[in-house]
Amino acid sequence: MGHARSHPADDQTALLPAGFLATLTAELDGPEVIAIALGGSFARGAATVYSDVDLAPFYRVGASLPPKRLMWRDGWLVSVSPKTVAGWHERMARPEWAIQLVPSAAQLGILLDKEGALAALVGEARAFRWEPLQSAADAFAGGLLMLLAEQALKLLGALAQDDEAVVPYPLGEVLHGLAWVVATQRGVLIESGSTYFRQVQTAVGTESAWSYAHRMALGMHGESLRERAGAALQLYVETAQLIADALRLEHRDVVIATTECIARAGYASLPDRTNIEASGPHA
Repeated sequence: MGHARSHPADDQTALLPAGFLATLTAELDGPEVIAIALGGSFARGAATVYSDVDLAPFYRVGASLPPKRLMWRDGWLVSVSPKTVAGWHERMARPEWAIQLVPSAAQLGILLDKEGALAALVGEARAFRWEPLQSAADAFAGGLLMLLAEQALKLLGALAQDDEAVVPYPLGEVLHGLAWVVATQRGVLIESGSTYFRQVQTAVGTESAWSYAHRMALGMHGESLRERAGAALQLYVETAQLIADALRLEHRDVVIATTECIARAGYASLPDRTNIEASGPHA
């Protein structure tokens, strides 16, 4: 791939060869395809010479969707992700997916739209309101935090046995999961994978204890693997405190017991159990 491609700042598709998108649109079109969209960094106006070209052919309801595939064309990596408008609508109604799919849909570039369904989807995304999803967001966040207790204990076990070979997998799960917990509970609409962690830290405060522990767990300042694992355990405790008001009864006991276990092991200050228990008995 060449490195000397120039493009107008307001039209990043100029990075691509002439006719590139038109050729691919014609190739991906078919009787079962009702629309084709350009997504990702090209749709956001953030593409570089290393960006992949994200294309989404939308199929009729009931059509058999081909699997996602990648291909190289004219020096560019092209990602083809078949979808249906109904499927995208359904996932936008679930808060844990809406945080990513709503901003993605709002920025889609329309390459083909035979029936206007894609334009309608984009319009719906741009008019999206988070409030109707908040209750479901609280339930998802508390449930995921409860499930992450298992990975937190694996980290504790690995540290107790001084077995760093065990640390990377549960560390990755905890880092991914806790950011997902906070992003969903707070309704952080994620612009891209590149901005995900920065957006979550901004939502809770970049100088907050949560963000400090998150940066340490990511190893952003050269922390050792053991230090990162300890910070991830602290992050679990900070997350429990952060979403205390959203915790439901069926999640609370596991979360509280896990934070206490982490505190007894010396990786966090003992959280205020009364604060979490008094945060309101959510059904």
